[in-house]
Amino acid sequence: MKIEPKRTQLLNQDQWKQELLESIRPENIELVGENDQVKLYGVKFFTYNDGRNVEQEIENLP
Repeated sequence: MKIEPKRTQLLNQDQWKQELLESIRPENIELVGENDQVKLYGVKFFTYNDGRNVEQEIENLP
């Protein structure tokens, strides 16, 4: 997995994108033609040293 950090000056400008990403959960998405093993998750923007625990959140996904 590769995580590319978001520049902190874009966090407020791109808040709508973060809200969209956070709404992506397996119970909200139907993957047509895929098997039951595929699950999609969206998470908060990752930025260096922002203290939002994004890496930990990703590690704790089911």
